[in-house]
Amino acid sequence: MSADIDFIKLDVQGRIQQLSAKLLEQDPMLPVHLSAIHGALIQYEELVHLLNDDEIKQLIAGQVRHTGVSVVKEITGKSKATISSRIPKTSVDDL
Repeated sequence: MSADIDFIKLDVQGRIQQLSAKLLEQDPMLPVHLSAIHGALIQYEELVHLLNDDEIKQLIAGQVRHTGVSVVKEITGKSKATISSRIPKTSVDDL
């Protein structure tokens, strides 16, 4: 069983490396790699814990590129003053 997981881990890591190269171009195989990685991670949940942060970052970047959905909305063009003005001031009386 351990040999199977090691093989699957190497396959997933190889696909993530390919994914990082494919992100620089519009490759039609991007959905295929994402689907294979997703299927392996669903089937072998422990693989998620074996991936390092850079591999997870590449995987998320591929998903964002493919689906067009971002995980976290970026704040752009807003100054710090406008953001802080929306946050209500709290005082001791509020607590």
